[in-house]
Amino acid sequence: MSRIEQLKRQGFDLSGYDRTDKTWRVRCSQCQALVINGVACHEKGCPNDVRTR
Repeated sequence: MSRIEQLKRQGFDLSGYDRTDKTWRVRCSQCQALVINGVACHEKGCPNDVRTR
């Protein structure tokens, strides 16, 4: 499974790879997603967070 597929399964539906600076952009359409110590995180209560379903 590719990295983008993993992010989309975790609810980060707007994520992608930026080829200009060779980094992953972790984004969610429902919250201000961020990465903490290499782990992508949703805001508490985000409807896209698959762990809260």
